[in-house]
Amino acid sequence: MSDSTPRTAFAKIADFTNNRLFVFLLLLLGSFAVYAPALNGQLLWDDLYLVGENPFFKSPVFIFEVFKHYLYLDSISLYYRPVQNLSYMLDYWLWHGSPFGYHLGNAILHGLAGFVLYLLLRNVLPRLLKDRSDAAPVVSFLVAALWVIHPIHNAAVAYVAGRADSLATLFAVGAWLLYLRGLDTKRAFAISYYLAAAISLLLALCAKEIAFIWMTLFAAYLVGFNRTQRWQMKIAAVVVMLAVLGGYLVLRYLPISRPNPQAAAASSFAERFLLMLRALGDYVSLIFWPHDLHMDRIVYTINTYKGLNVWQSNIRFEYLSIIGLLALVLMVWMCIKRGPGQCVRLFGALWFMLGFLPISNLFPLNAQVAEHWIYMPSMGLLLFFAGCILAMPQRLQTAFAMLAVVALIPLGLRTATRSEDWADSERFFKQTIAAGGGTPRVHLNLALIYTKRGDDAAAEKILREAVERFPDYATARINLGINLVKQGRNAEAEKYLSYDKSQSQILAKTYPHTWSAALNLAKMRYDAKNTSGALRILDDSIKLYPDIWELVAYKAQIFKDANDMKDAIGAVKSYADANWWHYDSHMMLGRFELQNNDVDAALAAFTAATPLDIHGVEPLNMIARVNLALKRPEAAYDAQKKAVRRSPDQPLQYVLLSTILDELHKPEEAKAALQHAEELSKSAKANG
Repeated sequence: MSDSTPRTAFAKIADFTNNRLFVFLLLLLGSFAVYAPALNGQLLWDDLYLVGENPFFKSPVFIFEVFKHYLYLDSISLYYRPVQNLSYMLDYWLWHGSPFGYHLGNAILHGLAGFVLYLLLRNVLPRLLKDRSDAAPVVSFLVAALWVIHPIHNAAVAYVAGRADSLATLFAVGAWLLYLRGLDTKRAFAISYYLAAAISLLLALCAKEIAFIWMTLFAAYLVGFNRTQRWQMKIAAVVVMLAVLGGYLVLRYLPISRPNPQAAAASSFAERFLLMLRALGDYVSLIFWPHDLHMDRIVYTINTYKGLNVWQSNIRFEYLSIIGLLALVLMVWMCIKRGPGQCVRLFGALWFMLGFLPISNLFPLNAQVAEHWIYMPSMGLLLFFAGCILAMPQRLQTAFAMLAVVALIPLGLRTATRSEDWADSERFFKQTIAAGGGTPRVHLNLALIYTKRGDDAAAEKILREAVERFPDYATARINLGINLVKQGRNAEAEKYLSYDKSQSQILAKTYPHTWSAALNLAKMRYDAKNTSGALRILDDSIKLYPDIWELVAYKAQIFKDANDMKDAIGAVKSYADANWWHYDSHMMLGRFELQNNDVDAALAAFTAATPLDIHGVEPLNMIARVNLALKRPEAAYDAQKKAVRRSPDQPLQYVLLSTILDELHKPEEAKAALQHAEELSKSAKANG
């Protein structure tokens, strides 16, 4: 058989991979298909905060405010990702907080990230392939398709909180593409592309810190792989990148400073190197055989070498070390090996290693291995494998291309199966524990599910197991104490919730959400009629956690119960004034002011709350009711019409509107509003 046969076959494969619209639709539909089981899934883990308790995504008035805060308010983490919050704003506006909308958004972002990866490879591969530029469309498509479909990315797609990876990829690769487009555009229009690229890069940095690696990769490509471009343009591009980086660092100084979280570092370089090999082995294994997928992956325990039996039970970790070492040797050897595809192998290996080094465990991390960390490096690894295949005879290249197409089916089925795990939070955490990912955080999240369900006994069992296995994990101890309080076992709970002043200061800097111990202790004191003791605990805790609304709210509630409205209002008003964006504080202040008979102050508080949630009707309802009581039906009507526009499917909104219309002497409109409320109620009952 002549050599032209495989070339013809390869060319036929390239025909449909050259059609960008076709590839776009295929990658987007592929992302939808494999993550469809997660679309109706629940919110779990950090999702519960980011698209639940998080105050910064329910209104466009926070567009600039999100740049002044870290991603998590109640956390020791220093994640600065305002673009992630901006994306949640769009989802909330479109979907009113429905989990389906957030999951759908993640699937769309992942598909778009795959498409821009395809476009980037289409641009850079012809320069790297030279004598085989005809292979660029095929390699670009297969790498992008395998990457989109691959199961290892579930933690970045099926998990709403994981979308930062997709956002950073979309904007970072988008900046790269805009820069390349500027090079091919007339000078008069090129500036606009370069400016758009700079903005896109800044958005990538504000989406996730991995954008630093994208910048490094781009600089390495300019210097080492793009030899046709003038040095003046390369230097200009690097200067602009540094300027963007400077702007990003300025933005990072906007949030109030926090102490750096203390990550557990390995005791020696040898141990860190071993961890690196095992992490590499785990990631490479999951790329080829994505069977054992779970959160909070562990590849090393301190007790591994304390005895033969323990070592034998953990021998799989040694296999990971061997796989990691072999992968490293293979990568070096194939990069040195001359011949077709060498530049692709070098670029893919560089891409992977730049992305892998920050997660390699050579530097302190808050976990050993995390599947979503490989989101960006896996692109380079797949590209490296493509470069290896390009070194083979052309007949084998066509065979491997067909094999890659066939592999999309089992990989897609595995991704769909795994995304189904994410759809049910209880099953997800149980599966994680069964797969060996039973870290204290996983136990705690499973316990919280039982707590919300009202099964305190099941939650207690999980929490006791966590405290026994991880005695130094304060968050598990505190939650066990809270669980015992709920069961009325206060005396037993005391030992899990009580910490002296120095311990409390350490906890505040080491673990998130530890203020809940003080809050529950204060509740115990107050229930025992020890009001002064409760207030003393709250005052001490507010000094440690000045931004925690729950502490201030409970203190204000104690004052209110004692009919001390002046101090109750003072506590809430002080917090609301310092945190204009906090919806609940303005609502509580409005109710307290009403109880204190200061109607104008109450209306001002409800008015301040109104723009903080674009779908929230409660402040508008309160404004309408207050004005109705004051015999100001016109003002009440204006407020209630806004409430109806925000929530047109709620029958109660039309009931209140009908009452206001009666006061305005519009009986026909009032009757129509009441009739519409009845129709909505019947429809809701019919739909279950």
